[in-house]
Amino acid sequence: MRKAKNANKSFLAGTAVLFVGVFAVVLLFLFWSYDLLGNREERIRQDVYQFVVTDDFRGQELSVWLNDSLIASHAHAGDTLTHARLAEETTLLLVDNATDHVTLIPVSARSGLIPLRSPKEAE
Repeated sequence: MRKAKNANKSFLAGTAVLFVGVFAVVLLFLFWSYDLLGNREERIRQDVYQFVVTDDFRGQELSVWLNDSLIASHAHAGDTLTHARLAEETTLLLVDNATDHVTLIPVSARSGLIPLRSPKEAE
């Protein structure tokens, strides 16, 4: 009988140690995933572009394209357009809806607030 009690105690102690180890690993992964989630949201916020149509386009109605995606079809001066970064090399196309005049603006890899200005015409 004595040997049976010692065997049960050692089995119970081994099970308790295993439980504590599994519980510690689960907590480790939970904290790790929570930390990764916070970094992902921060990364998403960093890749946001805000395009502001300046007064250079006053009185014009613009279609704004980012690469091959239409962002806004009826943008006016003073409008702020927000979009996430699509690719490493991005080009913004401003199309005047009345005259179909296209203005190309290269967008740098740096995200943030980007004013959209009309290019100076060479005289």
